[in-house]
Amino acid sequence: MNRSIVIVDDYDLTVKVIEQNIKFWDVNANVITATSCKEALKLFNGQHIDMVITDYNLPENSGLDLTQNLREMADYENVPVVLITGNNNIYSEMQNKYADVFDEIVKKPFKVKQFHAILDKYLK
Repeated sequence: MNRSIVIVDDYDLTVKVIEQNIKFWDVNANVITATSCKEALKLFNGQHIDMVITDYNLPENSGLDLTQNLREMADYENVPVVLITGNNNIYSEMQNKYADVFDEIVKKPFKVKQFHAILDKYLK
């Protein structure tokens, strides 16, 4: 079964690392990328999505904004969303105030084993 995973990050290296980790986990996974909240929201137009992995810091909006928008869309309200951030302050704030909005909150750099455990938890 092919899984569709959306990666939302404006930093190309991060996208490549996440994509490689996904492909290592499941070579058949369909990885779709977007560099902004606005671009990502255009992807959610009736397309089947199994998971969203988003950075917090995005051009114009944040990963929190993206996730809150998704939670308001009937077709995507239950799609697992993983927030990633390299900022300790944002990581702590998201853990303390918004843990119920995201399915997982991960601090960069993340460990491959940790990342694969998240994929297993939500996609197997």
